[in-house]
Amino acid sequence: VAYINTPEGDSYAVLVHAAKLDVLKAGITGSGVRYTSIDGSNLVWHVKGKEGFLAHDDADETMILRNCKAR
Repeated sequence: VAYINTPEGDSYAVLVHAAKLDVLKAGITGSGVRYTSIDGSNLVWHVKGKEGFLAHDDADETMILRNCKAR
């Protein structure tokens, strides 16, 4: 995951999953940072500290990758 912060104050996470580049935008969350896809792929990347998970952005947040850790 690479993180991009724009001069306008927007934050993005860019990641590769299933041989596809996905761009997700930061939004409101209770804890950490929750990024959601901007292209309709319905993904969510939720990170808190140096740990995160990738899930489908559905009612159950169906896990794709869990226990991801920054190196």
